Amino acid sequence: MRSLTARQQQAVVLRYVADLAEADIARVMGVTRGTVASTLAHARRALGGALREPDVAEEPS
Repeated sequence: MRSLTARQQQAVVLRYVADLAEADIARVMGVTRGTVASTLAHARRALGGALREPDVAEEPS
């Protein structure tokens, strides 16, 4: 989560912790629903990349 922008973090928390719909998140954040959808998509992409990167170099087989 630390790799996300403040806006991305807020959107992720509101969506996946508070379980709000995109329209509700848009109202809370004062942005359009499209902005919320885009922000969440960028956040998921950023988190997915962070999750795929190994913390330790893999040993050759």
